[in-house]
Amino acid sequence: MGRCMELLHSFLKPEFIWILVGLFFVLLEFVIPGLVIIFFGAGAIIAGVACIFTDISLNTQLIIFIATSIVLLILLRRAIKDTFIGNSSDDPEQTSLKENVGKQVIALEDIEAGQIGKVEFCGTSWSAQPQESVSKGQTLVIVAQEGIVLKVKSKGL
Repeated sequence: MGRCMELLHSFLKPEFIWILVGLFFVLLEFVIPGLVIIFFGAGAIIAGVACIFTDISLNTQLIIFIATSIVLLILLRRAIKDTFIGNSSDDPEQTSLKENVGKQVIALEDIEAGQIGKVEFCGTSWSAQPQESVSKGQTLVIVAQEGIVLKVKSKGL
């Protein structure tokens, strides 16, 4: 019975609890990604390490936890997010929009210059806005895409 109490007492030390909480937060970041929880995990681990080296009160431990978590979050989140997640210029949606430029479409109706009409692209009807008037059945080329509207021009221009 004495050995169990001794073991339980060692698990209830503040440094052990802080480090366990920190590891839990770090693992939780993998379940709920957002690159925020991991900084609170780092703050808890730092508070646990501080408890190993000094005998500090619970209030001081909480201040260390909160302060380091917030400072790390403010200073490192953007850099880590750009490194591991990517920044907005690497947005896959933007990349796929750029991939459509230069591809051919067929006008499904007569469309006046600057007006929005329908074209066929990849077997689907799309809204398109030509630079000049086009006739039904005419082959056009995509020059840009703004949302769901293709900007097109005649194949020869």
